[in-house]
Amino acid sequence: MPQNTFYLDSKWKIKDFSSSGIDDNELSDINPDNSWIDAEVPGDIHNDLFKAGKIKDPYYSDNSADCGWITEKDWYYYKTFRLPESFFKSKTFIAFEGIDTYSNVWLNGKKIGITDNMFREFSFDVTDLIRKNEENTLIVRIKSIKHMMKELPHQKYFACFNTARIFVRKAQCHFGWDWAPDLPAVGIWQGVKIIASDEGQIQDVFIQTRIDGRVSFFIRVDRKPAINQLANAKEEIRQEKIEDDLLVQVSSGNLVYEKKIDVRGGKNHLTIQVENPRLWWPNGYGQPELYHYSIKLLRRGAEIDKKEGKFGIREIELKQEPLKEGGFGFQFNINGTPVYCKGANWVPVDCFTGTARDEKYKNLVNLAREANFNMLRVWGGGIYERDIFYDLCDQNGIMVWQDFMFACSDVPDDHHWFVDMVIPEIEYQVKRLRNHPSVVYWCGGNEKTGSAGLKVSYGERLFRYIIRGICNDLDITRPYGAASPSSFSDLGNDMDSGDTHCNCLESSFKKGMTVFREEIEKIHAVFNSECAIQGPARYQSMSRFVPAEKLWPLNDLWEFRYKDNPYNTLVETYLDIQKNAAEKLFGRIDNVQEFLKKAMTAHAEILRAEIEHQRCRKWVNNGIMFWMYSDIWPTGTWSVVDYYELPKPAYYAVKRAYQPVLVSIQQIGGDTKVFISNDLLQELTGIVEFGQASIYGGTLWEKELNNITVKENESVEIADIGSRILEIPDSYLFARFRGNGQTAGATFFPDLWKDIDWQEPGLSYEVISETGVDGRFEKAIKISAKLYARMVSINLPGDMYARFSDNFFDLEAGEAKFVTIVTGANFNCNELRLSHWLTEWI
Repeated sequence: MPQNTFYLDSKWKIKDFSSSGIDDNELSDINPDNSWIDAEVPGDIHNDLFKAGKIKDPYYSDNSADCGWITEKDWYYYKTFRLPESFFKSKTFIAFEGIDTYSNVWLNGKKIGITDNMFREFSFDVTDLIRKNEENTLIVRIKSIKHMMKELPHQKYFACFNTARIFVRKAQCHFGWDWAPDLPAVGIWQGVKIIASDEGQIQDVFIQTRIDGRVSFFIRVDRKPAINQLANAKEEIRQEKIEDDLLVQVSSGNLVYEKKIDVRGGKNHLTIQVENPRLWWPNGYGQPELYHYSIKLLRRGAEIDKKEGKFGIREIELKQEPLKEGGFGFQFNINGTPVYCKGANWVPVDCFTGTARDEKYKNLVNLAREANFNMLRVWGGGIYERDIFYDLCDQNGIMVWQDFMFACSDVPDDHHWFVDMVIPEIEYQVKRLRNHPSVVYWCGGNEKTGSAGLKVSYGERLFRYIIRGICNDLDITRPYGAASPSSFSDLGNDMDSGDTHCNCLESSFKKGMTVFREEIEKIHAVFNSECAIQGPARYQSMSRFVPAEKLWPLNDLWEFRYKDNPYNTLVETYLDIQKNAAEKLFGRIDNVQEFLKKAMTAHAEILRAEIEHQRCRKWVNNGIMFWMYSDIWPTGTWSVVDYYELPKPAYYAVKRAYQPVLVSIQQIGGDTKVFISNDLLQELTGIVEFGQASIYGGTLWEKELNNITVKENESVEIADIGSRILEIPDSYLFARFRGNGQTAGATFFPDLWKDIDWQEPGLSYEVISETGVDGRFEKAIKISAKLYARMVSINLPGDMYARFSDNFFDLEAGEAKFVTIVTGANFNCNELRLSHWLTEWI
C-alpha cells in the first residue's frame, strides 16, 4: 500500500527562552505550563503572540518597532502526538516542509537533526526512535536569527539594507527593504508530517513535453540495480528479476493514455504520444490547457505507491537574436509563437510567510489575469512561492519568471560551506517546480552587485556556473539567465540586450516631473523586467493602519511606514517624492484626501505611460513588468494592489494599458503620433478616428481613416498628428478604433493636467442588469457624463469589497461606459456612489 502520512498541523505550544537555549539534558523535563501559548503550524511566532495578547498588532501604526525582542529570543515549539501501530511500516520519517530558519529538532528527548535553510524541506529518519501507540514528544528550537547573524563573516561584502543577511537562506526582504519593515518572520512556516513507508516508493517524476503531443516521463524510484558495472550494465539490469511495474495514466476529463512498464532500476522513463494535443497557452494567446497524470508503483499487481498531478503540453524558447537597429532581442516564444510579456514583479503576500491565506493567493492571481497579465516575476528577495501560487498560474495562463532567492547584494560564493548549503536548495526547488507549465524562466537572482555598474563581484561563480549547471542538469526544458538585469555588455543593466530595470521616476523628478513623457521616450530597453513607479494606497486602506490623528499632516509615522532607499540618487524621502511629484502634476495639496488622490493619479498616469511607450515598440521591446504587484504589509508605495487586496487607480490604468487591442497617443521626437498595438492572433481591419476636443464638449477638429489594417501580434503607427494640434486651453487629443468586433480609445492632454479648468461633469448611472447565484452577485451599470469627467470612481455602500471591470477612468463629454461589479454579498444599486476629480475619494 502507498505510504501513510499524518500532518502535525494543530495544537502546538510555544515559549521563548534566552538565546543560550535549554541544555539538551533538560529537554526531558519540559512540560508546558500556563506560560506557554497556543501556536499555529503553519504559522509565525508574531501572529501567535498577537492572538495571545502578548504584542500589539505589528501591522498597525508603528507597533512593529516594539517587536525587535522577538528575534532576540530562542523559541521552542512543543507538541505531543500518538499514532496507532497500524500506521507504521518499515521506515518512519518526520518531514518539515519549511522552518524559518535555524533550528534543532528533538523527538522523545533525542536530537534528530538541524535546519539552516527556509527554502527547502528537511526530513529525518525516526524509525528506531518513534513510539508506536504511545505518546511522542516533538520539540523544535528556533534559534534567534539576530544572534546567529552576529557570527556571520559579512564585513567584506556589500548588500543593500543589511549585509549579514546574505549568508542567511531566508527571505531577504524580512530584514527590511524600501517597502518592507525590519520584521523577520520566525517559526514553522510550512507543514510538518510523519511519513511511514516500505521499500518501494516513487521519489520523483519529471515530465517533458513537445507540442506535437510527445510526453516523456522520467520516474525515479527507491530501487538500486543489483549490478552497477559500466560494461553491459543496461543489458544485465534488464536481465535481473524485477517484480515491480509502473502504471502510467494520462487523462483530460477522459482517459487519454495508459501503459504499464517494468521497473528497470532507480531511473525509469517512458514517452507517450497524446493525439491532437491541447496546448498550454499564456493568458491572451489561447487556453491554458492542463492534463492530469497518475503514476502507480505496483508490486505483483498491488499498488504500493502513487504520484499524481497536472502538467501542460507546451514548449519554451528564449530568442536573443540580433536586431536590425543594433543590440539583441529578448523574446519569449511559447509553442513557436512570439509572446509579448505583460505583467509585474511579485513579492511575498505577507511579512509572516506562514500566515498567508489561500484565498488571498486566489484573489491576487485572478486580479492579475483579469488585468491582462501573462507573466509574474517571482522576485529574488522573497520566497519560492507556495504550491498554490504555481497551481493558480498554471490554471490562469500566467507565465512565471522564477528568480532564485538572491537580491541586491554580493553573494558569498567564496565560502564553500555557503555554496554547499545553497546547492540542495536549488536542487529541491527545481525538482519541485519543473513540472509546472507556467514556469518559463529560471533566473539566478535579482540585481546582484555589479548589475548596475561595471564591476565583477562575489557571486559570479554561483550564478553563472553552479546554478546554471543544476538547472541544465535537472531541467532542459527552460532557459536560464544568470541574473536580472542582465546584458551582453559590461554593464548588466544595459538597455541594448538582455533584460533591464529602468524607469523615468528619478530623472523626471530631478527635472521637475512634468517632463516624464520626454524621459520615458529615452528608454529603449529590449525587455523591461522592472519599471518602478510609486503611489499611495486608498484612504479606506490607509485609515486601517494609520491612526486618525496621524493621517494629516504628513509626519514621521508616514515616513516609518513608507520606508526609504538610501541607495537611489535622490535626497528626498519616498514620502517627499510622492507629494512633490503629485503637486508638480496636479497642483497644491492641503489635506490627506488631496494627497492620496493626486499621488495615486500620478502613479496611475506615469505607469500607464511607461507601459504604452514600450508596447508601441513591440518586438524591439518584448515585454514589460512593473514594480510591484502587491504589498508584503500595509503601506503605500510601489504596489498596484494593496495589502488588503484593494486595487489602486494604477491597477485599472495598467489593466487598460495591457488590454489586447491598445490605442495610444505618443509624443516621439517632438511629434505626436497615434499607435495601435494588437496582441491578438488575428489581423484587425477597421476605422480610426482621431482629433482634438474640449473638456466642455464639442470637437475642435477630427479626421477619419478607413480600412486601417493591423497585422496579428503587431504594433503600428497609424498617424502623425503633431502639426494639427491647436493651442486651445482645456482641450485634449483623442483617438479611437473600431473593427473586427473590437473597440479601443485613448485621450491625451498635451499640457498635462495641473492648469485644466475642470467643471462639474454631470455624472449619472443606470442599472442594466442584476444577477445573483451561489453567493456571487453581478451587476452591470451604465455611467454617463455631460462634460469631461476626470478619474471617475465607483464606491459601494459600507466600503463593500467588489471586483470592478473598470474604475478610476476618464469619460469624454457625452460618453457612456458599461461597468460590471461582482460582489460576494448583495447590495442596493441605489446606494452606489460616483466620485470624480472634483469630489472627495474614499
